[in-house]
Amino acid sequence: MSSSAPGLLLVLVEPGPAIPDAEFNDWADNEHVPLRMAIPAFQSCTRWVATDDQKPTQLALYTVSSVSTFYEPPYTTLGKTRSEREKALAPRIALFDRRVYEQLDAPILSRTPDAGPARFVRVVGVDVPPENEEDLNRWYDEEHIPMLAKVPQWVRSTRYVLREGGVSGTDESLKPTRGTPKYLALHEYTGPGAVETEEFRAALETPWTKKVMEYAELYDGRSFELLRRWERE
Repeated sequence: MSSSAPGLLLVLVEPGPAIPDAEFNDWADNEHVPLRMAIPAFQSCTRWVATDDQKPTQLALYTVSSVSTFYEPPYTTLGKTRSEREKALAPRIALFDRRVYEQLDAPILSRTPDAGPARFVRVVGVDVPPENEEDLNRWYDEEHIPMLAKVPQWVRSTRYVLREGGVSGTDESLKPTRGTPKYLALHEYTGPGAVETEEFRAALETPWTKKVMEYAELYDGRSFELLRRWERE
């Protein structure tokens, strides 16, 4: 599965009652993330916590220079060299939803350099019938993202297409029943009130938006606030 396109590893996690927050955060911050950031292809990692009342409550986003990173050593050897702590923690996680995405050729739209780092992210997964995929992509590129760019807190929007996904965990009730969405959009903002702005609401009320919502087989949006960020120097 070699590809030179940038990639994203998205992981939704619900630690569950069997894992105290302090234990999970210590493992994630001081073991799990550093091992991945030690791989040169990893460009960044961000950990987030949900701002809505839905589960899973934890999100991690890993960006890599090439999606092929996820199918080659040293990344593929990490599962074979797990620490005793990780071996003991992993079977207790209530939900672990792992997805590998490839960045689309659609432009990443960025605000001025002084916009500041994103503190909030809106994660939107979409599935549409094959005959509507071209229209979906045009809607994002020609209307939806340009309209979101008018939101005062907006930093950037990035789109991806699914390569693979897998779900595990001890709590069957948390596992998604509608599958993993093929298309993913990450909309990043500096402030928490982006989705309440007039500009954001306007982007959801156009005739083209309503058309997309009518043919979408899955449309799932979640909002998260930043916990911690790691960047490649």
